Amino acid sequence: MSPAHPVYLETPRLLIRSLEDTDLDTVFDIYQDPDIQRFTPADPWQDRASALLWLERNRERTAAGTARQCVLIRREDQRLIGTCVLFRIDPTARSCELGYTLEQSARGYGYMNEALRVLINHAFDTTVLNRIEARISPDNAASAGVLKRLGFQQEGLLRQCSFFNGEIADSMIFGLLREDWRALAA
Repeated sequence: MSPAHPVYLETPRLLIRSLEDTDLDTVFDIYQDPDIQRFTPADPWQDRASALLWLERNRERTAAGTARQCVLIRREDQRLIGTCVLFRIDPTARSCELGYTLEQSARGYGYMNEALRVLINHAFDTTVLNRIEARISPDNAASAGVLKRLGFQQEGLLRQCSFFNGEIADSMIFGLLREDWRALAA
């Protein structure tokens, strides 16, 4: 997944593509949802300036090859319904982290599972990655369910290592190895 090659993936119901500047307003609206802010390990976006800083950081990380920020577009109505990102991409360690979010009205339909399945497959097929990990709030049962359905294994609890919803918090860490992913596909 070279930064020079944008991500463009398709599923029966979704398009998963690299973030574009024109996506910012919709992403900003999604990230304003208090439920999403509750589980986002970053400072809440207070205004458009915060969103623009996020966009600039994404550009820098993409150019450096350390992140791939994507959006999820529902095919039936061309609506941007969420985001997913591979970040802290480390070719030396052959690992990265996975993050994702989905607007409230799109939850419960399997969209995130569908999107991440294709993104993970793409990542393992086109890079040297051997491990993808995700850190989530212990209170985020829906996210834990998504990860488990994709074959991630809960590996532990990191005490007070994150900042969720304005507070220092624990994180559950999940990991997925290339060999585990291949075994699930077989």
